Amino acid sequence: MGPLSRALRCLLVAAVLLLGAAALGRTAVSQAQETVQIGRITIAGSNSDSFPSVQLQVYGMDGQGAPIDFAAEPLFLSHNNFPVDEVVFDGRVPVGTLTVFLIDVAGGITDPLPAIESAIRQYAGPGNMQEQLDYVAVYQNRAAGPQELLAPTPFHNGVGNLFITTPLTAEEGATSLYDAVIRMVELTPGLRPKPEMATSIVLISDGTDPGTSQATASDVPTRAAAAGIPIHTVIFDNPEVNREAALQYMRDIAGGSRGIATELGNAEGLASIWSRIAGFREHALVRYTVPEPASGTFPVELSLLNNRDTRAVADVTISTAAPQVVINLPRESRAITVPNLDEPVELQLSAAVSWLDGQARELTAARLLVNDTAAGDIPVDSLNSFSLSIANLVFGDNRLEVEATDSQGLTSKSAPVTLSVTQGEEVQLPEELQPSGSGFNPLWLLIPLILLAVAGLGYLLWRQTQQPRRAAAGAPAGSNRRRRRSTPPPADAPPMPTLVGNLDAPDPLGYGGGATDKPFVMAHMEVINAQTLMPEELTLGDLEVRVGRSPAQSQIAFRDDITVSRFHAVLRLEGNHYRIYDAGSTSGTFVNGRQVPEYGLQLSDGDEIQLGAVLLRYRQL
Repeated sequence: MGPLSRALRCLLVAAVLLLGAAALGRTAVSQAQETVQIGRITIAGSNSDSFPSVQLQVYGMDGQGAPIDFAAEPLFLSHNNFPVDEVVFDGRVPVGTLTVFLIDVAGGITDPLPAIESAIRQYAGPGNMQEQLDYVAVYQNRAAGPQELLAPTPFHNGVGNLFITTPLTAEEGATSLYDAVIRMVELTPGLRPKPEMATSIVLISDGTDPGTSQATASDVPTRAAAAGIPIHTVIFDNPEVNREAALQYMRDIAGGSRGIATELGNAEGLASIWSRIAGFREHALVRYTVPEPASGTFPVELSLLNNRDTRAVADVTISTAAPQVVINLPRESRAITVPNLDEPVELQLSAAVSWLDGQARELTAARLLVNDTAAGDIPVDSLNSFSLSIANLVFGDNRLEVEATDSQGLTSKSAPVTLSVTQGEEVQLPEELQPSGSGFNPLWLLIPLILLAVAGLGYLLWRQTQQPRRAAAGAPAGSNRRRRRSTPPPADAPPMPTLVGNLDAPDPLGYGGGATDKPFVMAHMEVINAQTLMPEELTLGDLEVRVGRSPAQSQIAFRDDITVSRFHAVLRLEGNHYRIYDAGSTSGTFVNGRQVPEYGLQLSDGDEIQLGAVLLRYRQL
């Protein structure tokens, strides 16, 4: 072997080594890119009706474009830039998908047309598209750009009949592929029947652009990825173009937008695309509790805990200032008797409205709902006492609710009150339900005054008869047991009972203590409705029990119920029963629908106590 041959051999070996190094470099870069799987999360909606619990509707795709399983992925969430302790998967909700087909067939190409029609009909069949939930639209790229062949439809037959009436034909003019796909990316969000739908574009093309596009080849996947719209590509053969180059470009479009690339004749590849699209049909529901309850619009960030770059940022609007409505109808007045229901029944009712933010606003509308049906409008200036003729009562239990709307457009309904209607020979209405025509008579005030005067006169006569008996017994005048009981207790008397909570806090009601023994009354409260996790029964074991939201001011604290004031109400043992007083709360305290007055209300077994949105039932043996 001569020197020249050896030199040629060395050059050949060097070339091979260089090519191998380049290939290894490309492989390394490709592997590095595959390890960085930055996906995308979309917050499609939010619901704060159960505030301070907020529910988000989300969907997402990983770095490869596959749906994210939010039930299996640990999540990180911040609300108003404050991290949330726990994010809970709350189930799934069917939303549907929108799939837009963009067909790009150059002039003179006719062989793939039947296969293209068949592929679209296959997708729109019962096995892939869920009718009346998923939508399909079909466009064809013309010389002037994308032209609609089929508007978004949720019906199999709508797609199946498309090519029967208008068979697919090739475009004779030059079609600008790059510009057409970018234009389709811009149009697709406006085609969604529901704004929260996940959307996909299926591009069917030979993968070539005649050079008429203003956009570049790299613009297509970049714009699609930014819009969060994957482009699935299906290539067909065009003998007049470089197949390998076209195939590589179609793969680049799909890969850059997190889509799937396949060939028209590949049934398995088409099935993979249809399955990928169906994976976004349902959205995940995730729930969290707001760290600092407040109304307004706040930024929320949701991301994968193991990949913080896969995230979504959205604004969540929360309103906690809706009016709180309560029907003031005592339990003992929730039953009436009427001969028949052929004519409307006129009833006198009362309701109270408060606002959680403490800012009273003008009411713009109010109405009474009976059995979930509007029974009549209520004048907003007489909500505290109004009379209505109700025509939709039924014998048995009737559900009464008052709905009120304030000047901000916020509407709330009261907790339902059950009115029992029985049939009898004559009308029997409790005093609270009688129309104002049979209302208050000022002369009734004379009755208690007369009784008080008679009782006072009787007491004076009794005292006169007792004085001689005391004198005969040698007892000093004016002495009695009450005066002896008022002497201070001895130094070794047992101390006052220690109550849980901050009893040194200011007492706005000025109740004070007064007794030194634990109550012997067996009483407790059942928790019917509350956002705070509480025992089912709350034992009343002290002479005075404070209820509110703040543990520092209340022995019974509903920490998570923002409708409850920090110190809302107090239960005080008086005799053999507890009496409840409102502590100047924002939303008021109600017993059996009746607002507790300043002098309080005595509680009886079975009474329902409402503190904001918290509902309790008083029980006493």
